[in-house]
Amino acid sequence: MVLGGAQVLLQRSLDTRRVTEATVHPSVPSFPAALAQAGFRRRPAADLQWIRICSYAGDAAFDATGRPALEPLIRLTIALDPTFRPAYELGGLMLSADRHQPERSVPILLEGESHFPESWNLPFMAGALQLFLLGDTQAAASTWLRAAQKPGAPTYLQQLAVSTLATGGDCPRTLELVRGLIMDSQGPLRTSLMAREQHLRLECALQNMEGAVERYSETRGSPPASLDALVQAGLLPAIPEHPYQGHFSLRPDGSVDSGVAVRRLRLRGRADELLRSPKEAPHGQP
Repeated sequence: MVLGGAQVLLQRSLDTRRVTEATVHPSVPSFPAALAQAGFRRRPAADLQWIRICSYAGDAAFDATGRPALEPLIRLTIALDPTFRPAYELGGLMLSADRHQPERSVPILLEGESHFPESWNLPFMAGALQLFLLGDTQAAASTWLRAAQKPGAPTYLQQLAVSTLATGGDCPRTLELVRGLIMDSQGPLRTSLMAREQHLRLECALQNMEGAVERYSETRGSPPASLDALVQAGLLPAIPEHPYQGHFSLRPDGSVDSGVAVRRLRLRGRADELLRSPKEAPHGQP
């Protein structure tokens, strides 16, 4: 019994040391004090702190009182009960929305993922903050790809990840990533990924040619008369192979027509655009 009591005291000492720096705030109790308020029971202690968080969020004087204490309270709640999922999900989002500090929210959401590795919601929310609020396409895509492989994850998460990487201008890395996923998958998932890889190859070809058109226009003062002019100028080794057996052509405005009715993999900064699967568009339109 003495040994068991010593282990409990040691664990509490380590917990206290671990959370002290993260939870320092005049209106936030210390780790031992929070435990003592609940009779040294961790789950009730975490519940009490969560009630405080919720009361701050509804307080008319939130800016003056609750806002500075929000992150320390969330961190304290998590330290008291690492299995208290709302502290990660709602707490992380509250911190981002109310303090406009997504860089502080994302670690909380990802920490929750480490405690709930089967959850796709936590990395999904973290990826959304990384993309829309932090502008980090690489991190968002990686987080969403991880979320897409968890049980019960919606199929559109793969599309989100691939579209995000492609929009970020890293087509070669995206293709490599998707091809690796194809090798490790089977059945309907493999079929879906192969279709996505074909769509991505088209986007990469279009981006490559449009980049060459832009460089040509900058150096020559006007857009090329045709795609062949890009090859002749040494800006392209050859016209890329069309993944849908179509034909590439140059429009008068300098954009490239793919000749097929496939939606471009372009991010428009709107969630509804991201969540859509590629749909048919008028012939030759992106």
